[in-house]
Amino acid sequence: MLESLIVLYYFYQMQRFAVASLLLLISIWDTTKADVRVDWKVVRNDSMRIYYSAGYHDLAERTLSSANQASAEISDLIGIEFKGEAFIFLVPDEQTWIKVTNEAIPDWSGGVTKPRSGIIYLRLKKNFRNKMFPVLRHELVHVMLGKNFAPTSIPRWFEEGVSTLYSREDASEYATTLSWANLSNSLLSLDEIDDVLAFKRGKANLAYAQSYMGVKLIIDALGWEGIRQILARIAEGDRWSKAFASVLEMEEGDFDWHLQNHINSNFRWYFLYRSDFVLWVVIPALVVVSFLMVRFRRYRTYRRWVEEENAEPEDYFPNDET
Repeated sequence: MLESLIVLYYFYQMQRFAVASLLLLISIWDTTKADVRVDWKVVRNDSMRIYYSAGYHDLAERTLSSANQASAEISDLIGIEFKGEAFIFLVPDEQTWIKVTNEAIPDWSGGVTKPRSGIIYLRLKKNFRNKMFPVLRHELVHVMLGKNFAPTSIPRWFEEGVSTLYSREDASEYATTLSWANLSNSLLSLDEIDDVLAFKRGKANLAYAQSYMGVKLIIDALGWEGIRQILARIAEGDRWSKAFASVLEMEEGDFDWHLQNHINSNFRWYFLYRSDFVLWVVIPALVVVSFLMVRFRRYRTYRRWVEEENAEPEDYFPNDET
């Protein structure tokens, strides 16, 4: 009996040791995986701090200059004062990007913002580097709005539309995106755009395109003054729905219908004008159709010749009685 108890105790201790060892190994592995250290350096002024790593000092200086200019422009355009500081991180590699974003950002994103705290992360991965300054301007609009308004006081489509329009990001593909979505009956409602960060790349691009077009319609009708008036009314305490309706003289739902009707009227067949569509679809199709038509005409000619060759002689001389 005593020996059995000793054996059981021995196995119990061994089990505890094995579990403890496994937990230790997992802890070490997780620490190693997460321990992404960057020796951040900083350039700054009164309202901006740019954090960068070795080799990016010149880029950091240009980022500081661009951020200063952009913040002043945004303030003038939307009539909102820039409050506090912005903290802009130039993320040098993907390992650091994954850590600072907690893997919660879609892979198509070149930048992310924590608006109320004023933190911006910019992705320096090669295929995002040439878009960095438009992305910076875009994210600074989010910071400006985030520091002045409660998180849910402005709908996502409006904020993304203002950010995209101001940032001067390349919107050349938006017309084609809207055209295809209209053709496939897959346009989004403005309410759906609230979930844009959960979308895949194609659907997210459509969300940005519709946001851009919605804000562009407002600016085309009322100028940036219309944007300033809406934001001013919210700053004074109006809810979004009341501020929007009082400035545009229509409810948001009616504006959504107007936007979709505008897209349907102006972008229905736009994709046909894309040079790559014409080059790779229309022209090859015309070549194939032309080839088939030529072959068909040749076939008909051949058949006529065969019929004429096989015809009886009297068929050619119906009135000859000799």
